[in-house]
Amino acid sequence: MVRWWWPGGDVTTDELRREVLVLDEAGFGGAEIQAFRIGLKTDVPADVAARVDDYATPSFYRKVRVAAVEARDRGMFLDLTLGSGWPFGGGEVITPELASIELRFTRKALSGPSHFRDRIVLPPPRPTAGMNLARLSGLTSEELPPGWQERLQARTRVVAIVAVSGTEPVVEMKKAEGLSPSPQPMVRRPGRLDSQSAKVLTDRMQPDGTFQWEVPRGQWQLFVFFQQPVNTRVIGGVSAGPQLVLDHMNRTALEAHLRRISEAADAEIGSFYGKTVRAGFCDSLEVEAEIYWTDNFLSEFHRRRGYDLTPWLPFIQTPGRGNPYGPYESAPWFDGPDAERVRKDYSQTVSDLWIDNFFAPLGEWLHKRGLKARVQAHGAPADLLKAYGLADIPETEQLYANGRKEFLKAASSAAHVYGRGLVSAESFVHFGQAYKSTPESLERDVNRLISAGANQIVYHGFPYVYLDRPEPGWHPFVDPAPFSDHFNDHNLKIWPAIPALNAYISRLQLIARRTNPEARYAVYVPDLDYLKWVDGPTRASIDYDYVNGEVLAKSMVRQGKLVVPGGADYETLVLPVDKKELRERFAGLRILIRDIPADQVPARWKFGNAEFRFYFNDLDSAKEYALGPGSFELWDPASGHITPYNQDRMRLEPGQARLLLIK
Repeated sequence: MVRWWWPGGDVTTDELRREVLVLDEAGFGGAEIQAFRIGLKTDVPADVAARVDDYATPSFYRKVRVAAVEARDRGMFLDLTLGSGWPFGGGEVITPELASIELRFTRKALSGPSHFRDRIVLPPPRPTAGMNLARLSGLTSEELPPGWQERLQARTRVVAIVAVSGTEPVVEMKKAEGLSPSPQPMVRRPGRLDSQSAKVLTDRMQPDGTFQWEVPRGQWQLFVFFQQPVNTRVIGGVSAGPQLVLDHMNRTALEAHLRRISEAADAEIGSFYGKTVRAGFCDSLEVEAEIYWTDNFLSEFHRRRGYDLTPWLPFIQTPGRGNPYGPYESAPWFDGPDAERVRKDYSQTVSDLWIDNFFAPLGEWLHKRGLKARVQAHGAPADLLKAYGLADIPETEQLYANGRKEFLKAASSAAHVYGRGLVSAESFVHFGQAYKSTPESLERDVNRLISAGANQIVYHGFPYVYLDRPEPGWHPFVDPAPFSDHFNDHNLKIWPAIPALNAYISRLQLIARRTNPEARYAVYVPDLDYLKWVDGPTRASIDYDYVNGEVLAKSMVRQGKLVVPGGADYETLVLPVDKKELRERFAGLRILIRDIPADQVPARWKFGNAEFRFYFNDLDSAKEYALGPGSFELWDPASGHITPYNQDRMRLEPGQARLLLIK
């Protein structure tokens, strides 16, 4: 399938019908409609701007209906992006009260005994990478409706004033890179705080902001924690109204967004739900925050973790974690006894709130309409495997983490351990690669994704033919974000090769979907820190799936194998550190510590008593594999031919792949 970019609502019914025909003839089974403004000209006449912004209206969905009728008549399907741009939000319904907020802090080092008196003045919202990207992506106006700016400012308030005895951190500023609008703090050595000395002093602040405190003897750190709206907008969003990002930990915000985009859709295309219109799509959730927060976070933390987070607030932030457009490794600002436990409890609460108020209700909302949930969970500060596993179709992408197989396997692992049949992949996405694809590079990407467990390739992408500039017309991901190629029939350098590539993809997908994936190792990932998926260890094998704590809690040992809730089984459990309780619980199962051994095992799929093996050489030099015993058939996905294979070794050139059936 392919991501089908629309220039907002500025499309014609004749061209929509033609493009569905073009996709069908090129061998695509379906398309995902994603309407946004990225790459569009901003200096356009008012009537053009109005057509672009015609999103989530009856007239917009009447055009979707035209595409759905044409797709239905050709045996194709459509998915719909659940909104315009990313992350979710936009329109009049995401009011200041439902917009994304963050927790920030100011800090003073004090020495006692002394008397401290000051007036607390909170800083303005900080510049964000998300706002930079929104501007680069065509944000035409940052104006808000009358009174909205004041309502946003009203959400800025002091959450807590906390004093703790201890030392300051050693910090250096990391220069601004990429989308980061300002230098970023890098903590080289955390400050050391005595958690037992923490004093909550919030009630000492007067209505005018005046604060007084008799500082005890010693060195103290005085923190003012405050919540504040995140200064960002939906990236590439089209529609009438502002483009505030919703609060993903507030179910009311999600429900308002879904009502907005579905009111007209249900009436116009509801009869296609669960048929031609297959799924709703959630793009990667690039939500930015200094410290992830929502209005009721403290009460939710107490309810879920059983203690008050307030005196522990100085310990929870680690710089670099809340910037999805430039995450980096840093020590936490402050450390001390039990600090790591509190940070884990904080991260778990953030994950719980995201899952309970965004991922789970999103799937429930789609299922009520007979639609599947196709979800990219990465980028969210949540249990990645659980969030993927809540989707009917977990989706990975090649841009995130530079397409490392260790990251790509997260979505397929979730599918295997939670029992999902489809694993889709936003494909052919690489930094700086616009107009650089070749048939060979695309086939290599396909092989990489299939090896990592994907079984539905999603081209990124097919631009609606919008000739507001010379041929080949509008392509959203050229400058300033040249992430992917231009896959439509106006790019004659690559389009003629697409039908043959799609035949190759389709045959591989067919095998991968009608078989059961096999892996020997279950790798336990207890850490919710998503940076580990980006910068974690490189593994010399693909013979594993990840499991999380929820999966292990519902797993059992049967005939010496770990059997997970989705039905998959594994010979070995791999733990990051030795845990006596897990050894005892899974007695009779082979357990390894830290990592899996290196080997040359290919991707494997079980088919009755036979086995498919997909050998792929992702190196830049030739590679040989010993095949072992068995009777082999070579299944050629390029031609569809099946022939005996009578050798005991296989040599693959760089980027080459072979599919064998072993009987």
